[in-house]
Order: sequence, then C-alpha cells, then structure tokens
Amino acid sequence: DNTLASPVTWSAYVDRNQMVWLDNQFNFDTLQGSQISFTTSIVNNSGTSTSFTISNLPTWMTASITSGFVGPLTSLPVTFTIPSSANSGSYQQDVSLTTAFGFAEQMEVNLKIRKNPPAGWTVRPS
Repeated sequence: DNTLASPVTWSAYVDRNQMVWLDNQFNFDTLQGSQISFTTSIVNNSGTSTSFTISNLPTWMTASITSGFVGPLTSLPVTFTIPSSANSGSYQQDVSLTTAFGFAEQMEVNLKIRKNPPAGWTVRPS
C-alpha cells in the first residue's frame, strides 16, 4: 500500500505564570453613594513561596494588600473597596498581578455608577 498516513499534529499551550487571580473579571452597576467591597484570591500553583505586587489600581479603588508572598500551592484573599464617595460614571480598569516571572496577570473591573434623579423628578412617557 503506497498511501501515506496523515502526519500527527498537536497544539500545546504552556502557562508559565504560576500566580493567577482566582477571578479575572468583576462587573458592578450601582447607585452613587453605595460602597462596594469584593474579594478574590491570588492563587499560587507553584511549589515555592512567591512574591507578588498588585499595581495599576485606579484612584477610585483600594486593595487590602498590594504586595507580599503567597506560600506554595495556597491562595491569599484580597479585598477591594470602591468607596461611597466615587463619582458617577462608567469606569474600566485592568488591575495587574505581577510576580518574578515579570508577566502581569490582569483582573478586569467594570464599574457603572448611576446618579439618583433629583427629588420630585418624574418622567412622562409622552
């Protein structure tokens, strides 16, 4: 038989960054004057204790911790807070988690703050 078998091919993806966000996106829609707090974790999938830095935080959000170490095969919770004093508007921010690998893992935060209508304001559909 002179037929050739098709060559065997495969694709591989190697994720060399062992420190990642547990959640990579948050979406919020709230009224002005409301505080928002949310928690996610930094997950260390490696076999060694690894340092990290959280950066690219916007002025309208704070983090409970911005640098430190996460032990091997463990996670560290981080709480983010958007204060009630944040201005109305739409915001988008990619918060970075950087380790010794030098590659920043991104966590996207989308925020929409609506302002209450003035007191006594009504809408007539017509």
